[in-house]
Amino acid sequence: MKKKIIYVLCILGVLLALLGLKKRNDTMYSSGGVYHLNRSGIVESIDKNIIVVHLDKLNEQDEDFKNVNTLQLDCRNCSYELENLKEGTKIIFYYFPYNADVRPLKVENIYVINEKESNIDLTEKAGQLFNSYRDKTDESIYARGKSGGVITTKDIEQATEFYILAGYEQSDAEDKAVEYMLRRDATYQRAIAAGYSVSDDEINDYLDDLKVTINDSINSEEAQALISQFGSEEGYWQHEFEVYKINLPIEKYLESLKQEYLKNSISTQSNNQEAEETIENYNRYIEEVQSELVKQEQYEIFK
Repeated sequence: MKKKIIYVLCILGVLLALLGLKKRNDTMYSSGGVYHLNRSGIVESIDKNIIVVHLDKLNEQDEDFKNVNTLQLDCRNCSYELENLKEGTKIIFYYFPYNADVRPLKVENIYVINEKESNIDLTEKAGQLFNSYRDKTDESIYARGKSGGVITTKDIEQATEFYILAGYEQSDAEDKAVEYMLRRDATYQRAIAAGYSVSDDEINDYLDDLKVTINDSINSEEAQALISQFGSEEGYWQHEFEVYKINLPIEKYLESLKQEYLKNSISTQSNNQEAEETIENYNRYIEEVQSELVKQEQYEIFK
């Protein structure tokens, strides 16, 4: 069976853009080591924070919503202004995998698709955005932590534009970008301090695995549309190599926290509902950990 469509917004990890494809635990400009998944459909009705959507046919290939035609979405966490949403609108909605069986489905955000805009259009825009920053030479510093980590103004600008592309308003996008970049750097600094390094061979193995995932994915043509914006596939993978010098130590560190947390928690669970609550609690725990790491870095902000 083809692999699921996975939405992961990973700063500078170009492939994982609007409709990226990834198998391993990673983040979508967020703090937990958990995927955001995406699906699409047409809005049938809106009642306060509850949206009913008719799922696109592509979703029939996915295990989460097999044989499901319509689905209720709980949009209380969405940043999108629901009063601006209209029936008949096509949307992409994003959710955590541990909520896949929850009804109404708890979603984290929605993206309204222009009638003339296809999924490939969106991934091309994401690729254009990332590629446009490759040659920018502005290395002015936005923030510096006490461990020596540096976040550039270019990093913040790129992340902000990416959040806007994902459907966030300008002010929210800026806040999300700053929060993500600070947490990413703080977590990387802790990962390195804790001994979670990565070798060139590990990175190459990871990227080889990622290439297979792309080829086997339902929407591989969308990923290829994104990669093509780099001018050459080689250029894209060279870029990804540099990205995962940072991302993989973070993944290793977060995975160690996850295993320790779940070991101490799941053994006490007696049913699936409690197990689901444990995963939700874990994500809150990771957010608290990363917020504390940011505080410990005592970032100096240069504006």
